[in-house]
Amino acid sequence: IDDQGLKLTLIGNHWASLGHPEACRTAPADFVNSQVKSMEAAGRHVVVLGDLNDYQDAPALTSDLISGTTLQDLWFRAPTKDAYSYQFDGQLETLDHIFTDQYLSARVKKIRYVHFDNDYFPRNPTSSPIEVSDHDPPVAVLRLPNR
Repeated sequence: IDDQGLKLTLIGNHWASLGHPEACRTAPADFVNSQVKSMEAAGRHVVVLGDLNDYQDAPALTSDLISGTTLQDLWFRAPTKDAYSYQFDGQLETLDHIFTDQYLSARVKKIRYVHFDNDYFPRNPTSSPIEVSDHDPPVAVLRLPNR
C-alpha cells in the first residue's frame, strides 16, 4: 500500500500447527525475518500478521521472527481478558498475532481479538468440516498521519 508516501507492506502468514516439529514454525519465522529486515532497510513499514500457531512467548516469535527488526507483538496491548484466539481442551490460548514495526506500533490506537467463534460456537466433531474458523482474529486500529 502506498498512501501518499507511506510505504506499508502486510505479510500474511499461516504457519504449521503446534502438532508439527518446532522447525515448522522457526523456518518461516526466519524467512519472514529476513524479508522484514530487507523492507525496513529500504524504508518500508511492515505488518506481520496471521495464524502463527505459536504462543506469545515462543522462541519462533520472540527471537526468530523479531531478531534485528523493530517488530513488536501487539498481543501485549490487547485487553487481558480478551487476549486469546483459540481454545484447546478448554484452555484459551493465543496463536494469532499482529506484529508492527516501531513506527506503526507508536500509532496503534487499539488492538483486540474479535471473538466470533470461541465464545459462541460449539464444536461438533461429527459435523461438516465447512464451519466457522476455529481461530478468532486480532484486529488493530492505527492512526496514520494525513499526508
